[in-house]
Amino acid sequence: MKSVYFSYNGGPSLLSGIDFTLGRNDHVAVLGKSGVGKTTFLKIIAGLLKPLRGEVVNNFSKVSYIPQNLGLVETATALENVMYASLDSLGLFLGVWKRQRREEALKCLSAVGISHLADAKVSSLSGGERQRVAIARALMQKADLILADEPVANLDLDTASSVLKTLTSLSDVAVVAVMHDVDLAMEYFQRGYKLEGGRLIQLW
Repeated sequence: MKSVYFSYNGGPSLLSGIDFTLGRNDHVAVLGKSGVGKTTFLKIIAGLLKPLRGEVVNNFSKVSYIPQNLGLVETATALENVMYASLDSLGLFLGVWKRQRREEALKCLSAVGISHLADAKVSSLSGGERQRVAIARALMQKADLILADEPVANLDLDTASSVLKTLTSLSDVAVVAVMHDVDLAMEYFQRGYKLEGGRLIQLW
């Protein structure tokens, strides 16, 4: 990002001249109070929003965005939700579940500690379990950039640590995560920033 500005419908600027560079294998945490523009920042990186001014250049080949609402299919199982990430529309329509895809999806669920819930309906899972399904889905997409909006907000400390360790130990994957827990962010992320007053301030 170079001198990026953004506001919604002519309102106050959420981003005011943001400069930000992300390399492959970089792990970055973004902190700040609610409503300061952290989600907007992620969406601009993902290409879901366009800045009012400034330049955004994305050289990553595959970006996976995990929103706060997760976007899971409630009536499908955890395994099916992860498998959806690798199916084209025809394969999804025909219900094509190849063995290789199933095995890969199970590995992704195992990586976030919920392989035992593979056949459980998402509607029956806790908030923390749903978050881990969403992270497993991102792993299934083989993204080289994962953008995670509060990925461990509803997890206990041990589970949160396990999930963040998984996210930040992926080979050749950059991660940008919106976080509230400063201690966890400092433990698992190489760089940390605070978004405040439209500015991105580096903390470490």
